[in-house]
Amino acid sequence: MQAQHAYTICNIDELRSIALIINTSKEHVWEQTESEYKDKIESLKHAISHLQKEIVELRCSSQYLRQALLMDKAKVLEMQEILTKEITDGNIQLQYLSILLDALYKDWKPE
Repeated sequence: MQAQHAYTICNIDELRSIALIINTSKEHVWEQTESEYKDKIESLKHAISHLQKEIVELRCSSQYLRQALLMDKAKVLEMQEILTKEITDGNIQLQYLSILLDALYKDWKPE
C-alpha cells in the first residue's frame, strides 16, 4: 500500500527507499563475493541512472506539473479566479450575441 501511494503521488524518494529495502533484505551482505559486490554496484549505478532519467521525465510530465500546481493553494485560487472571470465574461458575451441574434431574426424577412 505504501509503495502504491508513493507511486500515485510521484514520491521518487519513497519509492527508492522501498526498492532498497526490498533489494537489500533478500541477501545477506556477508555471504556475497567480491564479484557479486561489483555486479551489485554496477546494477545500482544502472538503476540510479535509470531513475534519474525517469525523474526528469516525470518532472516534465503534465501530471507532475498539475500535481505541483494543485499543491500551491495560492496558485489554485488565482487560477480559479481567472477561470471564474473567463466564464463570467463568456456568459456576458453569450447574452450579448443572443440579443443581437434575436434582433437580426426580428428584422429578417424570408424571400
